[in-house]
Amino acid sequence: MKDVAPLLKPTDLTQMFLTDETKLRIENPIAWTHLRSLYSLYQKVEKKSADQARRAIADWLHLTTGEKIEKKYLYENFRQAIAAVKDFKQALIREFVPDAIRFPFTSDGIINPTIDPAEILTIIWRPPGDERYRRMRSFVALVYWHLGIRFLMMRIHHKDYSRQLSGLTLWLEKNLFVAEQVEKPYRENITVRYDPANLNRFAGLGACDETQNCLTLALWYRFINTENRLIKVLYDSRIKKEEDNFRKTLVQSKAELPINNDACGITMVFFSRDDLNAAYERMTEPHGIFGNGAVISNVKINGHGGKRRNEYSSTVSPPEMQFLVYVQGEVLEVQLFIFDHYFNRKLSFGPENHHLYRLQQSLPLLKLLFPADLFVDWDNPNIIKLIEALQTAKIAVNYPITHSGQPT
Repeated sequence: MKDVAPLLKPTDLTQMFLTDETKLRIENPIAWTHLRSLYSLYQKVEKKSADQARRAIADWLHLTTGEKIEKKYLYENFRQAIAAVKDFKQALIREFVPDAIRFPFTSDGIINPTIDPAEILTIIWRPPGDERYRRMRSFVALVYWHLGIRFLMMRIHHKDYSRQLSGLTLWLEKNLFVAEQVEKPYRENITVRYDPANLNRFAGLGACDETQNCLTLALWYRFINTENRLIKVLYDSRIKKEEDNFRKTLVQSKAELPINNDACGITMVFFSRDDLNAAYERMTEPHGIFGNGAVISNVKINGHGGKRRNEYSSTVSPPEMQFLVYVQGEVLEVQLFIFDHYFNRKLSFGPENHHLYRLQQSLPLLKLLFPADLFVDWDNPNIIKLIEALQTAKIAVNYPITHSGQPT
């Protein structure tokens, strides 16, 4: 968010520009540069008709997008990108903001319903309504404008990830996974023991007596035939939703060039380290799916290595291996897990759990897009407890409920 923060902080940047542009240029030259450009555009369209304003904004955008989008469709594409940003912000609210503190996020009534770029540009510089709310409306409109531009650029570089993933899966089913003549069941309910004294982390597989705490998980196996034995594996594939891709570009401070290399990914989960190693050897044979080691990059082993450290990722229960690789001409993210670590990432109450990881990753973004002086104090201990409780409730729903009403 380092690239976006100077454009949005403090929340009265536009008023500072209008009041004393010279002072802002000295104190915050990055914000001044962007606001200078935006104000010039506003001055160009403020007295134009609606059609003239749209054409002027489209001409302005065309300098950035070029022929990636036909100019006659450019304004509507920007409008749709702003609508997507609004959906993105609403998704953040739904995921992380409990009902008890949600009211300030939905109380505006002026800027929230608007998706027209010309209207948003006007609200940035001339916010309507009660004076008490103008600062908030100008700030929110500025957020929509800046993020809308970035969302538009992300869509320009969108690839058909669904085709990439389906092609890869069919290749794996033909060349790696075996199905015929496998006598073992490919669907199974398994019993997993967990330890309440250790944040419900994995404790073992198999039979469970009255003194132990257990979950039943429904699994669907694939099988890999290696030189010595048949290996059971869980195959989990995913395409990141547009909003998740966008969130990552913001968190990683690359929103001005919003392209991710891990939009398409697969996870393979093995039930022993020996199985994982044997399967990896099979996959990296000359004709294996990852046979060309020259195109494997950003390798992390047990959470260590890689080109950059994710400050929000827990060091507990990491993938055994994680890397980027070119497969069939496209970049793919691959994670290879041992089952106990995979269980903890999905179902423990520790910081390694995916829900809690996403909260830690997204909290700075929430603070930036919904700043404390306009919305809620994110550092208030009571608010922190509420937003953490919302995420732990999503984990707790997987566990049996005790007589006290609490998950075991």
